[in-house]
Amino acid sequence: DVLEVLPGHGAGSLCGAGMSKAKGSTLGAERETNAYLNPALTEEEFVAKILGTSPPFPQYYLRMKKLNSEGHKVFGTLPLPKVMEANEFMAAHTDGLIVDFREPLSFGAAHIEGSVNIPMGNQPSFWAAWMVQYDTPLYIIAEADTDIENITRCLIRVGLDDIAGYLRGGIKTWVAKGEDFLDIPQVSVRFLDDMMDAGEKVTVIDVRTENEFNEGHVKGAKHIYLGNLKERIGKFNPDDEIYCICGGGSRSAVAASVLQNAGFEMVFNVFGGMSSWKNAGLQVVATQAKENKTVTA
Repeated sequence: DVLEVLPGHGAGSLCGAGMSKAKGSTLGAERETNAYLNPALTEEEFVAKILGTSPPFPQYYLRMKKLNSEGHKVFGTLPLPKVMEANEFMAAHTDGLIVDFREPLSFGAAHIEGSVNIPMGNQPSFWAAWMVQYDTPLYIIAEADTDIENITRCLIRVGLDDIAGYLRGGIKTWVAKGEDFLDIPQVSVRFLDDMMDAGEKVTVIDVRTENEFNEGHVKGAKHIYLGNLKERIGKFNPDDEIYCICGGGSRSAVAASVLQNAGFEMVFNVFGGMSSWKNAGLQVVATQAKENKTVTA
């Protein structure tokens, strides 16, 4: 098996601002239509335009520049991580980080303490690069052992190549050994709405992008982009009841796992996210950035 995607290519859709959907272009077409090539722009205006429209990017972008210039150590055949039985995994995983690539409902039902959830269906390379510390041994939990090859490729392409091993049979073998596990409750949008209507003291953290948040969010929700959550986690009280929400329930699952690892015991993932919230006809608050006003629908 040849590693067909080189490191640094895992989040190509986020490599720049205002990326065109066209499959090709010409220098002439770009001179005519590309706002960044306007000869009237001064250097200062050009820099301000570029930096002002750039999407959030993880620190691994800077790391990948170095890796791509030096050459990555992984070439040719994709090196698959070591297979570990439950006893070996139990003894070894404490020197690194468990990254659990299962979907939110599976992870929420049962996972090993200290695990970070990176669902495979939601840009796993990109979010692993945001949420996982480099130069730390990684221990993998997958939905099925057949997913390991794809998971390994996702990690290596962003420079996360210290993969110590994976648990054969996944979480089921851990549970079968009688080992402890944690859960993160998955709640519906109506459950959260009922809690808020009843006047319960809850904190809602919306981890989507700023544009998504401004287009419509839960009234009173705190906005923290998922990539910035770890550095801003001290803004919240670990004793509070916290509900994480995103567009559909995947990014919020990552956030909930990060909060739980930081000592937050009452963390909930709002599965279905703002998509389900809107479909249920629940109250949405939108922000009109130009006028700095909020509109409730």
